[in-house]
Amino acid sequence: MPMREILHALPMLLLVLGACSTPEPESCASGDRAGSEGRYRDAIDLETRCLASADLAAATKMRAFEVRAWAFYKSGDFRNAADDQMAFVRLDPAPSHRTLINLSLYMRKAGRLDESLEAARSAEKQDKQPNIMTQYHLGWTFAEMGRHEEAVTAFTRGITVQPDYAWIYWRRGLSYEHLGRRDEAREDFRKADALVKRKPADEDSILMVPHLKAKVSEYGIS
Repeated sequence: MPMREILHALPMLLLVLGACSTPEPESCASGDRAGSEGRYRDAIDLETRCLASADLAAATKMRAFEVRAWAFYKSGDFRNAADDQMAFVRLDPAPSHRTLINLSLYMRKAGRLDESLEAARSAEKQDKQPNIMTQYHLGWTFAEMGRHEEAVTAFTRGITVQPDYAWIYWRRGLSYEHLGRRDEAREDFRKADALVKRKPADEDSILMVPHLKAKVSEYGIS
């Protein structure tokens, strides 16, 4: 390269290096910690301050959107969770499977079902073979859309991969019920109940077990 071109390139190179070496605002790291510790309101406030900072590195901005999206979701603010996760995805040249599944979840909770389905479909394209979480979220979104035959197909595909996940039976049972296939619904509720009894309580169980128990009682499952 001629010397004149090298000299013309140096200011831009120094500008790039300077941007890369700009210290990350303390609010960014503090927001990350707050999110990991379950202090979701603090995480939202800190990541909002982080994102308001000038000249943030792309990786820092992506992480701030992702953490704040999770904090919004855990706080029940699904609209902002969906918006932040979409902002994260738009900055990421190659969104991971987990990123897309979370986007599908947040979009569904925000009532944006077409976008939820699109995100789950994008995650499915990354699967070399059926993936339990992909099929679970595909089925869940199909069910929310009233497309219960497609929901059953997705849930069944997921069950072949991981037959010990209780809540995929629960959701398939609900779709069977909507389709008037009560015998199959009853069997799925029975399987879900048996699996839940064998595993220690987790967050999903705490929230969903009462609904499952109501179905167990309704169907006379012992």
